[in-house]
Amino acid sequence: MTMQQDQLQGPLGMKPLQTVLDRLQNLAQVEDYSYGGTSLIRRRSYPSGLKTIEKVLLPKFRSRPDYENLLAREFEILKSISHPFIVKAFGHQPSTSKKASCLEMEYVPGVRFADLEPGLSLLEASARKLWALEFLNQISAAIEFLHEKNIIHGDLCPENILIDENGFIRVIDFATAQHPLISAHKFLIQGKQVFRAPELRKSGASSKAGDIFAVGKLFEAAAGDSLDEEGNVILSKLCEKREFMGPPYFEGAWFKGLPALKISNQGSQGVKREKTLLLRPQSWRFSLSVGGLLLVGALMSSWLPLRGRISVNALPYSTKMTVEALGSSIWWDRPLRDVSIAAGKTRVTFVIPTQKNRVVHRDVLILPGESLKVFEDFLKN
Repeated sequence: MTMQQDQLQGPLGMKPLQTVLDRLQNLAQVEDYSYGGTSLIRRRSYPSGLKTIEKVLLPKFRSRPDYENLLAREFEILKSISHPFIVKAFGHQPSTSKKASCLEMEYVPGVRFADLEPGLSLLEASARKLWALEFLNQISAAIEFLHEKNIIHGDLCPENILIDENGFIRVIDFATAQHPLISAHKFLIQGKQVFRAPELRKSGASSKAGDIFAVGKLFEAAAGDSLDEEGNVILSKLCEKREFMGPPYFEGAWFKGLPALKISNQGSQGVKREKTLLLRPQSWRFSLSVGGLLLVGALMSSWLPLRGRISVNALPYSTKMTVEALGSSIWWDRPLRDVSIAAGKTRVTFVIPTQKNRVVHRDVLILPGESLKVFEDFLKN
């Protein structure tokens, strides 16, 4: 699906917001924030104080229609809905000769549900049960709302649920969601299998029943050891019967903010590379590349206190690689496996013997506490 610039609208159908953002873009301060499966996540700060999040397609995926379409689809879906528990989209800029495809969304200061386990484990059973039930109220309201609109999220997992500073959730990452009026994407979803319904794990498809199953598993993760007889009844209805606890109840309902938890590594709208893999069923080489994402790589520095981890691999397997932070004279002809490195920017260089020793550079950013998997498939390009 191709969108012309003059057709772009904000989440409530208001063109002026997109126009204002375009005019202010040169004045805004931008910082690299994190990496998603296919995108660089950046935080943009405007002179007015407005902060937004940008998803910018990574260089290796640019000018590839299937991937370009992911951000366009996400914008089209999000601009058609408005819900307090679902992230809002402000605008989408298609790729040009000078700029990559970019999706601009609301910035949600807070933490991913995936990072809450240490804090949840510190709660007394009764307090954790109340926390889990309110979490279930909010996530159920969001997904019931989507299903009323015949929208299927398809990739519900702890990494795709944010909890803001006031204790309210946001569902994010609609790139592979299904919308009745938007053409389907061409990928198989390979998210965390425990949150995917058993009948969908091999096919990579999605369904409303699959979303409800995922809500049940998210509730189970939130409840943890506090899961009692009442909790098991709820879990059975969600995961086995694939039914919500009652009719849609968002309109006129009241919600309590989730209590703040003591967690060791609070973040904001950071999306990690390992959260979801997208498989193109028509390409056997792409399947090989997904397997390669499990192989890892290295960087090390002893004088910086903030560190992350990096893994590097490439196809064909004869590709040699070096990491700037380790010294350009150090080369590997096999995957680099999960090595600690000082946080910051570094360059990974690949040399492909089967392509007349073609040299390719990739500049990457390692965030504190982040595990970054770098994979390149040079069999394709």
